[in-house]
Amino acid sequence: MSRDDYLTPEAIEVIESARAMVPRLAARAEAAERDGRVPAETIREMQSAGLFRVLQPRRWGGLELDPRVFYRVQMALAEGCMSTAWIYGVIGVHNWELPLFAEAAQQEVWGKDSTTLIASTYMPAGRAERVDGGWRFSGRWGFSSGVDHCEWVFLGGLLPKAGGGFEHNTFLLPSSDYRIEPNWDVLGLRATGSHDIVVDNAFVPDHRVNATNDHSDAGCPGRQGNPGWLYRVPFIQVFQRAVSTACIGALDGAIAHFRHRAAS
Repeated sequence: MSRDDYLTPEAIEVIESARAMVPRLAARAEAAERDGRVPAETIREMQSAGLFRVLQPRRWGGLELDPRVFYRVQMALAEGCMSTAWIYGVIGVHNWELPLFAEAAQQEVWGKDSTTLIASTYMPAGRAERVDGGWRFSGRWGFSSGVDHCEWVFLGGLLPKAGGGFEHNTFLLPSSDYRIEPNWDVLGLRATGSHDIVVDNAFVPDHRVNATNDHSDAGCPGRQGNPGWLYRVPFIQVFQRAVSTACIGALDGAIAHFRHRAAS
C-alpha cells in the first residue's frame, strides 16, 4: 500500500482548492490582522470549497477523508494567512468531534444546516449543577479562536466522578446561551479573534455533555451512528495536530516570501 494512498481524487481536489486560495488570503492578511478577525468572505470561500467538510461524516454531507488531508489543507492555507489556517484547524476539527457526541446533539447542530460551525475552549472553567435532564452551567473561558464565525461552542467543565474527584467534560452550547467578550488584542494571530466566552446559568441537556476521556472509548455515544475508523482515532492525536500544523505551512510561506524578495 502506498504511503500516499489517502490522496484520492476527492482529497487532491480539496487540497488544490486550498492552494488556489493562497494569493487571495495573502492579499487579505494585513486587513484581517488590522480588523482582528478573518473576513467573512474567506469563511464563505472555505465553505464553498468544502474545506470544512474534510473530517465531517459522509452521512452529514461531509467528505470523511483521512486526517492527513485536513492537515495538508491547513498547511496550504497557512502559506497565505496564518490566522486563517489557525481557525480552519481549530474550527474544522470540531466537525470530527461532534460525531463523537450523542445522535441528538448532532441532529441539533447539523439537522437543519450541516454547514454550521462550532468554536471551542476546553479549559475546565465551567461550573455545573445537576438538574433534571441535564446541568445548569456557568463560567468564563478564554481563547475561543474564530468564535465570531460560529453558531455553537464546545466548553470545558469538571463534573464529579462516582468514586470521588472530578472528570473533565465537554459541554455543547448554542450561541443563544453564551456571549462573546471581545478582548483579543495581541501582536500575532490577531485575526484569529480568540475572544472570551461567558455563560450565565445556561441549561445543557445530558445529550450535549460528553466525558472528554470517552471520546476514543468503545462506549463513545456517537460511535453507533459513526462507526468508521476515522472516529476511532484518539482525540489528542487529531486535535493537537490541528493546532500545531499551521506553523509548518506558515514557515513554508515565509521561506517562499524570503526567496522571492531575495531574488528581486
